[in-house]
Amino acid sequence: MDSSPHLSSLPPELLVHISCFLQPADLNTLTRTNSSFHALLNHTLYRQNAVANNSTALFWAATHNNPRTALASLAAHADIHHRIDADATLKGCTPLLLAAYHNHPAILSLLLSPTDANPNARDRVYLRSPLAWAVKANHERIVRILLRDDRTDVNLPDRNGDTPLMTAAITKNWDLMSALLLSGRANPRLANKRGATALACAARDGDGDEHVELLLAAHLRLILDGDDGAEHCQAVFFNAAITGRTEIVGYLVRYFGERLDPNGGRGGTDPNIRDNWQHQTPLFVAAARGRGEVLSVLLESERVDLELADVHGTTPLAEAVSQCRVEAVRKLVSGRRKANPNVTDDNGDTPLLRATLLGQLELVDALLQADGIDPRLRGGDGRTAMDVAVDSGYPCIAARLKEFLAHSS
Repeated sequence: MDSSPHLSSLPPELLVHISCFLQPADLNTLTRTNSSFHALLNHTLYRQNAVANNSTALFWAATHNNPRTALASLAAHADIHHRIDADATLKGCTPLLLAAYHNHPAILSLLLSPTDANPNARDRVYLRSPLAWAVKANHERIVRILLRDDRTDVNLPDRNGDTPLMTAAITKNWDLMSALLLSGRANPRLANKRGATALACAARDGDGDEHVELLLAAHLRLILDGDDGAEHCQAVFFNAAITGRTEIVGYLVRYFGERLDPNGGRGGTDPNIRDNWQHQTPLFVAAARGRGEVLSVLLESERVDLELADVHGTTPLAEAVSQCRVEAVRKLVSGRRKANPNVTDDNGDTPLLRATLLGQLELVDALLQADGIDPRLRGGDGRTAMDVAVDSGYPCIAARLKEFLAHSS
């Protein structure tokens, strides 16, 4: 009969001492033998994982949302600052960043509990913070947890210079953009490496204009608090103009008009800094988007150049035609200050030729109301508006042009 003692009969102190000499896999097997061994040796297992295996258990818990494993790892003093390459693209991640990235609020809260936790540790490739990743992935609960932590740097940029606020604007995540602004810690004035602010990103293509109001309000508050330099005022003026915020445009013109260039871009009065590479003025963009009220405000200013074209030689009037903005065309040709209807673009085409090419009778009618319009002008291909109407099969436009020419001769 075997008289050797069974492991379970050994004193607990001796078992703990023996466990210190076991390989991690062997110790893991031993802890699974029975509940007594698990209760006695589990802490040793996690401590060994923290010391010899770079806290892999904590990284696993952060990735797979296992609070129990995370708690055991933290109790065993796992290194919350250690970094690993999670996959081929996500490199240099801390457990906290992984919890945010994988949208695990409970794990994130646990990892934020140590006083030395760092919620701003960025990955090595994209240089995004946990907050930036959460905003990009629309992890709302993660964002709100991080915003409640005073240690979170809300304005930490990624490798492109985009802050979380810019990322929310670029991805059109208006709820998170609002949360960031309402936290009172996000700085809307910061620009990325392309020189664009969150306001510029949100207002760029005209989508989500109703959500730009909060950004504009944040900038106006800053202006009223003293940040009223020409560049800042210009940026707010430009973006208010292109998104149709007539009351803000009027307010800035009234009280800060001397600091504004009504023909300049969002970047300030420096002529070398424009809204984008196309050199589009506020009037140009307002005409393109059909911002009638903004057009009225801008047209009243003697300083606004009605003929300032973009890089293609397209004037605001020609762009309004191209975008089929009939009311904008009427405003541009019929007010106290009128756009020249005969200016040609780089292709030699007038606004009337554009309207005819589009087959838009309503646009043609609006343009024919302009003072001094000359339908006889030839375009870059040598054709008049009548030639284009006939060649393109637009009999109604041809008849209207013929009628106009008959009355004007």
